[in-house]
Amino acid sequence: MNRFAAILFLSLSLFLSGCATPNVKYSDLSPSTTATVAGGTVTIRIGGNLQASACYTRPKARVEGQSIYVVGFLTLREQNPEFVVRLPASVSSQTVTVVWIDPDGSHVPVPIKR
Repeated sequence: MNRFAAILFLSLSLFLSGCATPNVKYSDLSPSTTATVAGGTVTIRIGGNLQASACYTRPKARVEGQSIYVVGFLTLREQNPEFVVRLPASVSSQTVTVVWIDPDGSHVPVPIKR
């Protein structure tokens, strides 16, 4: 029984090692992340993670001024690839920008379809 438990533990730890990174780089996503602006909402389509195929990307967004800042975290739970952000009334959908923040702090502009 101990041998079975050891093999199970080793297998599980190897499986979870792909999800060890808390943040996702924009360049690790395929197809590339894109955003669509329609009315007062922005729909962000998240690509699959090439570096951790057993994991899914869980996005979080923050609206500051005319910009939406998005960061991705790895999770084992399946996630919807489309993430919707509602814009505050004070933000014009024509001038909004979407920026992906990589783990190193660099900002990557996300292409927007209008």
